[in-house]
Amino acid sequence: GSFCNVTGDGTVPDTSAAISHNLKATRETEWILGYEQKFGDWTAGLTYTHRNLDISAEDMAIDAAVLAYCDANGLTGCSSTWTGYNQYVITNPGHDVVVNLRGQDGREVHFTADELGYPKAKRTYDAVQLSVKHPWNGKWSFEGNYTWSRAKGNSEGFVQSDFQQDDSGITQDFDQLGFLEGAYGYLPNHRRHRIKMYGAYAITDAFIVGSNVSIESPRPLSCFGYHPVDPVTGYGSFENGYGNASHYCGGVLSPRGTAQKSEWVSQVDLSGRYNIEIPTGQMITLRVDIFT
Repeated sequence: GSFCNVTGDGTVPDTSAAISHNLKATRETEWILGYEQKFGDWTAGLTYTHRNLDISAEDMAIDAAVLAYCDANGLTGCSSTWTGYNQYVITNPGHDVVVNLRGQDGREVHFTADELGYPKAKRTYDAVQLSVKHPWNGKWSFEGNYTWSRAKGNSEGFVQSDFQQDDSGITQDFDQLGFLEGAYGYLPNHRRHRIKMYGAYAITDAFIVGSNVSIESPRPLSCFGYHPVDPVTGYGSFENGYGNASHYCGGVLSPRGTAQKSEWVSQVDLSGRYNIEIPTGQMITLRVDIFT
């Protein structure tokens, strides 16, 4: 009918046209530096963690590049096929793509990164953690840590939390060129401050209470809207087919993570354990856990 929008008819796609022939696996580099020192019964530690996304595999539409290729090579009828949403290729954003064109007798083409126009997928994570620990000494124990962290980039990973999109490796992040405008910033899983504490205390030899405490600072939120169509680049003409999914609010660029913030999140869990020795000499433990 006139209100029917078909996004897939169940046909298995031709992999030579759906996957870049020079595709490389997603790769991330991580390194950790740490130091730990004991002070009497206490142990303190300081750790620095750095992660960097080296290369990512994602799907992206190549229709705009195909149309330019058709014009340059005198191919006709392309505009009726590559309408913006015809050929999505799983590839490495920011890198060259070698793929067969759909509906062109298996013609293999090579698009450079500049011809495609997509930037590289970027994601970095930096964290400094300070931790302290006092082991159980028969009376009490304590462990706690504070983490300062920063997560920035234009690719959250295999999911897209902003839209609750969980189809791994084929999020809309790199579907269209205009989606990358304003896409670099604090990622949805960024939390500047995290505090965690765990402890236990023996009120008597038989009665022990404990607690877990977790406090996290707000997450950055993004604002999405319709892309103002650029008369020069044409950005927006394809992007708006997804609805209000671009980093624009009221036609004004709204960079990722700058719209609002979520609330602070805190959780306090309590536990109690009471040991009872029965006449047979065995020990029975009664336990209660309260989660908030």
